[in-house]
Amino acid sequence: MITSTAAATSYSIKDFSKLNEEEQAKIGTRFPIAWDNPKPVQRDNIAIFIIPNGLVPVRELKESVLDFQREKLKDIESFYGLQIADDDFLVQFWAADRSDRSGNSNLNDHGYVDDEGLLHRFPTYIPMSLIRDKKEGDILRINGDQGSFTLQTLQRPYRYARFGRFHETLKYLLNCAK
Repeated sequence: MITSTAAATSYSIKDFSKLNEEEQAKIGTRFPIAWDNPKPVQRDNIAIFIIPNGLVPVRELKESVLDFQREKLKDIESFYGLQIADDDFLVQFWAADRSDRSGNSNLNDHGYVDDEGLLHRFPTYIPMSLIRDKKEGDILRINGDQGSFTLQTLQRPYRYARFGRFHETLKYLLNCAK
């Protein structure tokens, strides 16, 4: 079966091509790329790096009149296994499976296959409270509805390295928010 945090529907990896175009679109046009390389993600070998597009106030999502924004926040809380405080911020990031050499290791957009053959995606945002004190190379362990992951903060080897190391990029975002 395949599950998506973007959609509550589940499908088998082998059945994606059997879905009609509307059902495929619900899952997402970029999401099925992981199905071309359906090996399980290395849960203890994931790098995360910040996309410095700004910070998203959690309070705005909780108070939003738009259902999809509140649902997105619930999905993020579920993934990380926590309740996010109203005064927290969300930071946009990418997660990359460092053991995947296929070029599809962006786990946010392309997804990953777990040990049971289920297809998932990482959320696009991480709560500031989880990474506030993290420096380049630090380890973060999360336990949520998709299981346990060991994440390493590695800004320099990836995109947006021009903003500095992980903690420098985070500081840049905080300064821009003031």
